[in-house]
Amino acid sequence: MNWAYIAGFFDGEGCIRVARAKLGIGITLQIVQVTEHVEVLNEIAAFLKGLNVEAIVNDEKFVRNPRWRPVSNLTIRRRDSVMTFLRGVLPYIYVKKVSAQDALRFLRMYPSLRYNRLLMSEGQMRRRRTANANLT
Repeated sequence: MNWAYIAGFFDGEGCIRVARAKLGIGITLQIVQVTEHVEVLNEIAAFLKGLNVEAIVNDEKFVRNPRWRPVSNLTIRRRDSVMTFLRGVLPYIYVKKVSAQDALRFLRMYPSLRYNRLLMSEGQMRRRRTANANLT
C-alpha cells in the first residue's frame, strides 16, 4: 500500500466535505465503495494507522432497499488526520486536487475550528459558555 494507490482510490471514490458541527466547522474526508468486499478499505486504514491517521471503516451490511448493494466507507474526521492524509495524496491526485488544496488552506487559515470564535454562531458560543460554566 502506498500514497499513490490511495490517491487514485480517493480521486475516484472519495469526497471532501465541509460539515458544520456543534462547536464549529470541520472538514471530513470519505471514501465510499459500493461493494461486499471491504478488504481494500481495511488495508488503506491499516496503512494510515501506521502514519497516525485515524480512519474509521464502516461496513454497512444492512441496506434499506433489498435491490441496493452494500456500501462500505472509510471516514477521516480528526483535523490532524485530515491534514496528514491530504498532504500525502496531494502530489498524486488530479480530479480533487483543487478541492484538496482549498481544504488544506482552510485548515491552515483557521487553526483550531473547535475554538475559533470567527466561525461560531451565537448559539454555538452560548452553548460553549454554558458548558464551560458547568465545568466550574
